[in-house]
Amino acid sequence: MSVMRIAIWSETFAPSLGGLERFSEELARWLSVRGHEVLVVTRTPAEGSRNADEPYEVLRRPSVAGAVRALRRADIVQVAGTSMKAVGLARLAGRRVIVTHAGPQLVCPSGLAWSERGLCLAGPAPGPCPWCDRHGSAAWANVRTRRELMTRVARNVFVSRYLRSRCGLVGRVVYNPVPDSAFTARGRGVSGADTIVTAGRFVREKGFDVLLRAMAHVDARLVLAGDGPLRGALEALAADLGLGPKVVFRGRMSLLQLQTLYGEAVLTCVPSAWGEPFGYAVAEAMAAGVPVVGAPTGAIPELLADGRGFVAASVTHEALATSIRQALSDAEDRADCANRAAAFAREELHVDVIGRRYEELYGT
Repeated sequence: MSVMRIAIWSETFAPSLGGLERFSEELARWLSVRGHEVLVVTRTPAEGSRNADEPYEVLRRPSVAGAVRALRRADIVQVAGTSMKAVGLARLAGRRVIVTHAGPQLVCPSGLAWSERGLCLAGPAPGPCPWCDRHGSAAWANVRTRRELMTRVARNVFVSRYLRSRCGLVGRVVYNPVPDSAFTARGRGVSGADTIVTAGRFVREKGFDVLLRAMAHVDARLVLAGDGPLRGALEALAADLGLGPKVVFRGRMSLLQLQTLYGEAVLTCVPSAWGEPFGYAVAEAMAAGVPVVGAPTGAIPELLADGRGFVAASVTHEALATSIRQALSDAEDRADCANRAAAFAREELHVDVIGRRYEELYGT
């Protein structure tokens, strides 16, 4: 493919951490290494940025005029996430737009389609859902305007079949890219110990409280990698449940540190209570060859389909404990699941595969 000038609009970017930032970083790096001229445009400030040595340029917090000038120099604008501002500015600059939807903003103004009361059931209707306590007519107008804009002026890409069906618009499914470093072969647990690893931001929708309650019924050790506003509450819950040394909080970890931690794991668990649009925690464990036990929410069953993992029957601690015990009881089944998962990850999630799919999109 001929060399292209590609602008990637990512509202949030490194040093911020999250799935959207991961997507933008991995794609920008891969496209740059392939010889394309890549510019990342973001509203995230530079403090603590890790990107000084990256092979692409980062434009942070530009003015409207500065953003339009930068986008005009690109052949195509790739928007990470559902940003009306980015699409509007790209069209003002006269450039083709590809939007990769990483959340259900076409249904829910918060982008979660999940509330304190549970999963939103609004589906592809222009939300918000009838249970939403925090959004009113302005949010409904926001969602409807967003849907109309994406339908009329952008080519839509979704990070899973689940998210495409959730949003209810026509578009191609292209999974998020997983870096080559995640595919290093790893062990299946420390000798004499059953260590379960889980990772993520400690917020309610991630379901770590459910996992801790499940661990009260599982004979294994749990290591939690991550941080967030609920860390104190989760530590208190672990103490109240009498889990003691069975549970270890390791704090925030880099991707490299997490990959090393996977080497200690007999399996990993992703207990998300909300509909994960993709699920990097699942994808990276699959790539590392670590068996996955997941909640039956969002794209998790999609990634773990066809015997690639263990999916709980419901988002309850009883169902999660049952699936964990099942996985722990059969080493051969775990190994088969891990092998199928690793093969799927290499064929469908590896950054080389995903990068070439985006090159195809840019060229058509």
